[in-house]
Amino acid sequence: MKNQWLVLFFISVLIISCSKDQADLAGISTIGTKVPSKKHFDLYTYIDYLPSFLVKSMVDSTKLIPLPINQKNPTITNEKASLGRLLFYDNLLSSSGQVSCGSCHIQGKAFTDGLAFSKGHSGEATPVSAMSIQNLAFQNNYFWDSRVQNILQLVSQPLINSIEMGNRSVEDVVKKVKATDYYPDLFKEAYGPAGITEATVTEAIANFVQIIYSSNSKFDQGLSSAFDNFNVQEKAGMSLFNGKAQCNHCHTAPTFAAADFVGGTYGPSNQISNVSTSVSTPFIKSTGDGRSNNGLSAAGSIKNQLFRIPTLRNIAVTAPYMHDGRFSTLAEVIDHYDHGVQLNESLDAVFLIKNSKTVKTLNLTNVEKTELQAFLNTLTDQNLLTSPRYSNPF
Repeated sequence: MKNQWLVLFFISVLIISCSKDQADLAGISTIGTKVPSKKHFDLYTYIDYLPSFLVKSMVDSTKLIPLPINQKNPTITNEKASLGRLLFYDNLLSSSGQVSCGSCHIQGKAFTDGLAFSKGHSGEATPVSAMSIQNLAFQNNYFWDSRVQNILQLVSQPLINSIEMGNRSVEDVVKKVKATDYYPDLFKEAYGPAGITEATVTEAIANFVQIIYSSNSKFDQGLSSAFDNFNVQEKAGMSLFNGKAQCNHCHTAPTFAAADFVGGTYGPSNQISNVSTSVSTPFIKSTGDGRSNNGLSAAGSIKNQLFRIPTLRNIAVTAPYMHDGRFSTLAEVIDHYDHGVQLNESLDAVFLIKNSKTVKTLNLTNVEKTELQAFLNTLTDQNLLTSPRYSNPF
């Protein structure tokens, strides 16, 4: 039975995740303090928590290779990441002083905010929901529209977005950071003589965002034991995820997001515009940048649009779902993919019956839907949701 479950799951991808002990290094708690000081500047060993995700080699399927890390992102140091944690949670970085990065990316909600549309520095709503940020080091495209390819751009754009943080320029942020009595010393520790600049401010935040890892869920814990820790319902759900429900075509383990690396299902070597060579259709199989059209009905000015395939890790705590938060529960999401996908000119081919323009229906039973949701719940990582190294220091 053990081998049977291994074969079922690893039919498309074999992964190994090495999880660290959940205990963080001891340090002075900064929770509840208004202004951090050198005394309260906790230094965590973030780099020791990098997951060791392995996947099958495309060249030789008998070999395992590390899941590629995005080389366009900055090199991480513990000092920079710890400084980035302070900046990430500091309301000072918004023009109104009312919000921080952490306002829309809340640790206990897997770094989302529980809203269909986030609230910016003046209370104005954003046009799309806040995506969960976890395991981004293993992804190559960011934002719902995959418009940037490194985390430096991911963190800098919200700073100068008129709705989100509202600054006129990153230099405005630099001036405010320089004017504090606590950041100059902290930047000196992390960057030496470089001090506080546009580059060091954005790189420090990028360091922190880049080290938000999720690799200690029930799923991860079960990898080494043929999922002996799963109950019957969870095992059945895993089989559905990789089989009848076809979830793994878009949400590929170990990140459970789009496989947007070279050779991945949604990576740059898979820019296929047609469903097959035998049928001429306008439908898309892969964009090459981690986006897909998931058959949602058009809303407002958004029509037939492609959206980044988000991670399913910690999906149980990131409601509401989709780019516009239209679904309140996982049951609604499952129903959409079961029988609610809408045909449109850019629909991803994975939702079509082969060699046709007809949308598939999964025909999942109520029992199967419950089993699938049970498996999705195994992707919750309490370590990510509660670890002090990711928490708000203010």
